Amino acid sequence: MLDEERILAKVDELKSYIDELKQIIPKNLESYKSSIEKRRACERLLHISIECVMGICSIIVSNLRLGLPSEEGDIIKELREANVIT
Repeated sequence: MLDEERILAKVDELKSYIDELKQIIPKNLESYKSSIEKRRACERLLHISIECVMGICSIIVSNLRLGLPSEEGDIIKELREANVIT
């Protein structure tokens, strides 16, 4: 059985990062390029969002006992090979 509570907590965390990103995202590329603060904030929120997704994937790999990935990229590979994701 998957650790549903941990996964749901991570999904909630991810949603909050996406909501934050939606609030600060510049209206156009020029606005993005002209504000180092906006760029860094957007980059950081994207970074922690990706880490959150990888955390969810890691929990799933662990719970399904798909093995210990040697690298982060292997987490996605393991899920693909187990037909969990396409």
